[in-house]
Amino acid sequence: MRLTTVAAALILLLSACAAPEESALDSDVLTIGIRVDLPLVGEDAGDGVEGFEVDVAVAVAEYLGKDYEFVPVDLTERRTFLLQGKVDMSVATYSITPDRKQEVLFAGPYAIEYFDILVRAGDDSISSVSDLEGKTVCGTKGSSVFQRIRAEQRVPVTTIEVDEAPECMDYLADGRADALTTDIFILTGLRSTADFPVRIVGAPYSEERVGIGLRRDDVAACEEINRAITHLYTSGRMEEMLLRWFGRTGLDVEDMPVPQFEGCF
Repeated sequence: MRLTTVAAALILLLSACAAPEESALDSDVLTIGIRVDLPLVGEDAGDGVEGFEVDVAVAVAEYLGKDYEFVPVDLTERRTFLLQGKVDMSVATYSITPDRKQEVLFAGPYAIEYFDILVRAGDDSISSVSDLEGKTVCGTKGSSVFQRIRAEQRVPVTTIEVDEAPECMDYLADGRADALTTDIFILTGLRSTADFPVRIVGAPYSEERVGIGLRRDDVAACEEINRAITHLYTSGRMEEMLLRWFGRTGLDVEDMPVPQFEGCF
């Protein structure tokens, strides 16, 4: 009888140790990590933040019935702030990769994008990814872009790595970089605010599945956010947000594919 009692107590102890951490769904106010330096995507507008991803974050919070507050994050802080509990979720140009899924749980994706290339308007030497060979390419630290170029596209390039994508515009303007490559939403925003002539090459490569980062064990929040994203598409609100921010940029957002979710595991 004593052995049975001890075993039962041990099972209860192990169960308690294995219990998941608090879910984002348990918070009255969601803390949401967002980018604040990217035109059209997520930008500090002086009296608040605005952009496509800001609208996505607000729509998800509203679907969950939560108040929210935004926490600015850069590329490296997306992960660390989640792991440290400084944010409940990250809606911050967070593309889903196998390596990232080892540490972060992703809801979504909420958008399917691709990488493209931004160059000076007068530069006709680059019309495809292969034309980057031997060129100096600027991109952001913590991005998967250089892995995509070298490993997937097998194109050798010289790289300049910066903390934030807008910094690449300075390198491009003065000729230290020949090209900037990142996802098409970011490139479109940077082109819209450039103070010198630039063009997007129109050489898409590497499909990017952009999701909402969560703590690794927060399956409950992941599943509920997937329902929120589904509602955004079926209600037409996602198309409205895409058109609001990118409809006048020349980017074809009306044909954006409806994402197939990763699954919350």
